[in-house]
Amino acid sequence: MERERILLMGGGAATCLGLLLPFAWAVPNRVAPGVPVRLDPLSTLVLLGSLGVVLLLEWKERAPRLRPLLAGLSILVPWILLAVLARLHAPSPPARINPGTGFFAYEAAGIVLLARARYSGALQTRKWGTALALLGMVALLLSGALDGLGVMREFATRRRVFLQETAAHLSLSGAGILIATLAGIPLGILAHKNKKAGGVVFSFTGGIQTIPSLALFGLLIAPLAALSEAVPVLRDVGISGLGNTPALIALSLYALLPIVRTTAAGLSLLEKGLLEAARGMGLSPLQRLFWVEIPVSLPVILAGLRTASVQVVGTTTVAALIGAGGFGRFIFQGLGQSAYDLIALGVLPTVLLSLGVDRAWALVITCFKERTSRV
Repeated sequence: MERERILLMGGGAATCLGLLLPFAWAVPNRVAPGVPVRLDPLSTLVLLGSLGVVLLLEWKERAPRLRPLLAGLSILVPWILLAVLARLHAPSPPARINPGTGFFAYEAAGIVLLARARYSGALQTRKWGTALALLGMVALLLSGALDGLGVMREFATRRRVFLQETAAHLSLSGAGILIATLAGIPLGILAHKNKKAGGVVFSFTGGIQTIPSLALFGLLIAPLAALSEAVPVLRDVGISGLGNTPALIALSLYALLPIVRTTAAGLSLLEKGLLEAARGMGLSPLQRLFWVEIPVSLPVILAGLRTASVQVVGTTTVAALIGAGGFGRFIFQGLGQSAYDLIALGVLPTVLLSLGVDRAWALVITCFKERTSRV
């Protein structure tokens, strides 16, 4: 009950904060300073009404099935108003509109109220509220109503490069996870079976995690450059001190620790009775490993892959500094030019990709648990 009250107060406070802060910024071009844009009285009334109804229903504990849908709608309303402002203040390039702190305050209020539905007994309908908000935002995006946003202006002028960097980010992240999985699971099994070897493995993978990502990329440049100079064949196949090779090695090393730890932990959590039964059936050690131990501990191993995947997607942005490409290219270009819209063009897809990867792994793990529970 205390948590519900805190969420409700947080939603009300965020709504009040939104009244005091600028809703958006109208900017003449990418680098020029903008002017604050406040909502007109009618738009403010619509916005406060959408949030106020949800707040009132939450406070009175009424309409539990309707509250999540209204909360989802209150998340969508600021986006609709932002689209209207984009039409008014940024009808054509390079003029653009950027969301202000007031917009984010209203969004936070809607998200908090939607989250409160989880604790007020409306968990199932909360999914419908989330779906309403997401589908509404996607519809606005596809309709072109948000083309006046700064980040959409940057996307329009860099569409081809953006697609190339998306492919680079996905391929680099996917290859890093694949290599880490192929190396991490055997190392986790080794760490579980042999305690001395496990100490060495955990010390190595833990030590890698203590090195900052940028420093690790830098450490790999010199030896790989020397190696490609000494062996020209390697240089001919694309292995050098800069680019994808050091990035791929560093990303794979970073992803090792969660995979190794969860593999060893999953195997150590197996019930002794299960192992004794497998021995009693006459299974060899390899048969027990592949037929019993790994399948039973797979949910824990998949949780480690989930953590490693999200970590690699985020770290790949840093790889742009050594010429590996990816969304980080836009982030660092934007930092160099003080162009915040360009930074957002790299940050937003990275965040969305991380959330998507996390949700995809969560779905896989849930489906696997449901399937094993039915067996």
